[in-house]
Amino acid sequence: MISIILNENGIWPNEENEDEKNLSKKIGKQLENSENDQKIVKKLNEEKKWFTIRQLTSGLQIEAKQYVGTLNFPKLGFTLNIIPKIFDKNDENVWKNTTAIIDFTNGIKPKNIEETQRIYFEKDNEPILFDHVCRQLVEECEILLRRGLLRSYVIHAENTRSLRGKLLLQQQIINDAMCKPQFFSEFDELEYNNLENQIILEALTIAEKFIQDNELKMKTLRLAQQFSGLIEKKSTSKYERVKLMQNYSRQNDHYKNVHKICDLIIDNSGISDIYHQYSFVMPFFVDMNKTFERFIERLFEDYYKKENYEKILRQKIEKAWEIPDEADKKMKPDIIIKKNNVITTIIDVKYKPKLAESDLYQLGFYMHEFQTKNENKRTLDEAFAILPNYGENNDEKSFSANISKKTIYQKRIDVNDVLKKIRKGDPDLENIVEKLLEINI
Repeated sequence: MISIILNENGIWPNEENEDEKNLSKKIGKQLENSENDQKIVKKLNEEKKWFTIRQLTSGLQIEAKQYVGTLNFPKLGFTLNIIPKIFDKNDENVWKNTTAIIDFTNGIKPKNIEETQRIYFEKDNEPILFDHVCRQLVEECEILLRRGLLRSYVIHAENTRSLRGKLLLQQQIINDAMCKPQFFSEFDELEYNNLENQIILEALTIAEKFIQDNELKMKTLRLAQQFSGLIEKKSTSKYERVKLMQNYSRQNDHYKNVHKICDLIIDNSGISDIYHQYSFVMPFFVDMNKTFERFIERLFEDYYKKENYEKILRQKIEKAWEIPDEADKKMKPDIIIKKNNVITTIIDVKYKPKLAESDLYQLGFYMHEFQTKNENKRTLDEAFAILPNYGENNDEKSFSANISKKTIYQKRIDVNDVLKKIRKGDPDLENIVEKLLEINI
């Protein structure tokens, strides 16, 4: 199996690399002769938009976007690996670091990240992103089973031999007309077949079909069998999952971590209904823009320990513009820091080489609008944009508005260095996070 590796937003083949161009021609001809693979490529291009695969006269061309992950084309004989642009393609630890970022954003405790990765990456087979995420799913499910699955009241409306709950008259009249000696009742029953567990079973079913590691595959299969004995196999919609994940109660709060992983697997699997569709091509891609934002947000939540700060708010949505006959426009800074109920700092995370003019206008608007929410009318004269450090783009600079003199500070973070410190539990992380808000440019 040939491995094609390119960074986000990159294009393969490289026009200056003859070997890549020749391979592109070879795969392009194979694709022309495979109707099934052509259908898969068309579906991925039109529906998922993780990348674009084109059939050109010169061969196959792949254009990556902001998603990272792995896609196998066994019939065409190649694996596509799209890696984060902040890492070098020749770095043997690229997937280890990528999964460390995902682990951290998914709530894995820093002290556990090194151990879980050591177990996974010491195996002989080449690791893939999907297997790593599925391993997290298996571990969370095992914890859940030890604690006990949630049971909740589920409403049933059906014919019963004896009256249970409430009699539904309209359906009962039909029973009487057909001389059925049954009651059409509506009743509640305490059972495991609820949305919380249906989401997990759907994710386990997807995972079991496409995991490459045999040991992990068997663990996942056993878990799926345990769940399917109690829970209905049902494809859940994105709306249902989001609604549930935004409204946890005391009874189902312990499902938070496992649902995050399930939602990631279901959303990024590329299969809309796993119980009725099957494909040997398993795409699994993660949006690095959102992942990097969550990574920085959690860094501040865990390591920003400046004295007397009150709280950090992530992705706080506020009304920005009222437009007649249209929905109100919203504004959503990535991080807001408050002290004594006063907004002191606004931070926006940008996963890009440098700030664009539109980014400066966006942060300027945030400063102008959010300062009006401060009870003491304290002005917000500075804001921070945090960007990754990669390649030759490691500069820090400031931008000042000509009239208001409001200033935006472009700060950089070395992701590789931070990941090393997270794995070791290095206390210096607090200093690194605090320095991101130092005005020393």
